[in-house]
Amino acid sequence: MAYWILRSEPDAYSWDDLVRDKGTEWDGVRNYTARNFLKDMHPSDLALFYHSQSDKAAVGVMEITRAWQPDGTRSAGRHRDRAARSCSVPTPTTSYRS
Repeated sequence: MAYWILRSEPDAYSWDDLVRDKGTEWDGVRNYTARNFLKDMHPSDLALFYHSQSDKAAVGVMEITRAWQPDGTRSAGRHRDRAARSCSVPTPTTSYRS
């Protein structure tokens, strides 16, 4: 099992959205390095759901639920996606600071 960080902003797709939807596709990733990391993820790996701009906090833990597939919304399979679901309640990063 590996551990990852996946980022999204609350105004685009929040932790509450993930919990409500009971899972999502992580698609539309354009950064090559990030896409390669998505390809390296495997089912049952865990990922921190991170808000990097507004909250600057890891707001929950997700489980990767399937292997990567070409993103059907993009041409020629150039963009990858990953399915994920929430698996724990949010914990503000302030609780980890001393």
